[in-house]
Amino acid sequence: MDRPTWHRKLNRKMLFRVFAYALFLLFAPFAVELVIMADIVGVEAAIAFLFVYGRSITYMARDRVVITYNLAREILAAHPKSELFNNKVYAFGSIASLVLFWVTGSVFVAACGWLPSLYFMGQV
Repeated sequence: MDRPTWHRKLNRKMLFRVFAYALFLLFAPFAVELVIMADIVGVEAAIAFLFVYGRSITYMARDRVVITYNLAREILAAHPKSELFNNKVYAFGSIASLVLFWVTGSVFVAACGWLPSLYFMGQV
């Protein structure tokens, strides 16, 4: 049985390409302009663009983390005050969601089990 020969071809240029493609796949879902640039000029140029504009990307990522943190803090602060987390209301929503998920198999339809509770609590 022949061994694959890819391990013999791992020189510096090949390692850079593997690193560039991995980095591109890591950032591609979050930066659409990177995908468009890679399509037009190539992955290597898109990675160079990523390094040049890396500071603005880190600022954007930091802002998103701060916004998410503040939102989570507000949700946790509002949690004890909400009537939605009363035991009876919570039990109704949970049971309705469980039954709807069991019958339909859809998470979206199961989430609709919370709509009556949200509506009557004035949260919708």
